[in-house]
Amino acid sequence: MNEYTRQPLPPILSPSPEELHRKQVFWQVWVPLIVTLVILVAAMSAVVASAVVGTGDVGRWQAISLIFLIMPAMVGGLLLLALLGLFCYAIFWLLKNLPAYAHLAQAYLHYFSVLVRHYADKAATPVLLVRIRQAEWQAFWRGLRAMFNRQP
Repeated sequence: MNEYTRQPLPPILSPSPEELHRKQVFWQVWVPLIVTLVILVAAMSAVVASAVVGTGDVGRWQAISLIFLIMPAMVGGLLLLALLGLFCYAIFWLLKNLPAYAHLAQAYLHYFSVLVRHYADKAATPVLLVRIRQAEWQAFWRGLRAMFNRQP
């Protein structure tokens, strides 16, 4: 064979989906979690060490901690304020535009009720006619019986 002939490439082994998922979970979940925990433990250790030794300014750390405790509540309050503003705008828009749509809906409902009443009357007419004729015949026979059953 010639020394310049091509040799077949070895097959490329791609990782299985489970293996790929395991690597992604490690790098996207566990590593950031561990790094964050290490930073928090270091910060807490520094605060405790400065308080125990007495060289650090505990008041400053207290203020920093208080800021970090208050910030989520402030962000949540701002979001609620924005949501309240959105609701106020929606109510203003509804009060401005709702009467026209309410009138249109009322007109359609009235039209629908007229249709329902019309077809309900058409459906009930044969039954009512039978009952009316039955009542007329009963009244006729009652009157006839009363006429012949009179006592002189």
